[in-house]
Amino acid sequence: LKCMLTDPGAVPKMSRDIKLDVIPKGKVILKNGEFVSVCNRCHTYKPDRAHHCRLCGRCIRRMDHHCPWVNNCVGQYNQKHFIQFTSYIFLSSFSMILILINFFKTCDDIEECVFSSHGLGALSVL
Repeated sequence: LKCMLTDPGAVPKMSRDIKLDVIPKGKVILKNGEFVSVCNRCHTYKPDRAHHCRLCGRCIRRMDHHCPWVNNCVGQYNQKHFIQFTSYIFLSSFSMILILINFFKTCDDIEECVFSSHGLGALSVL
């Protein structure tokens, strides 16, 4: 839940309206000689290691990917939560596999264990 609700590190949109013709695409040189990247799609300041997500329509700092399972981008601020989420999914799947293996190992007649109506069989495990 935290992975879905945490901001992935979206670059804020420009606060004022600027004509899109004025902002050149690619890198811009400032007066002090620094290079600034401008996103080609959303025409806003793009920090280093930021990428534009076409599904979210915004630039994300340290973007890894847009995950459909959490319906959010995985970026700078929610990467830890995404790793925790995938670890918990792995652990719960692994423990369910162990429970099912133990269930079928201890069962003498598999058809009776799975299809019995009095004990609900394998459905009670799931």
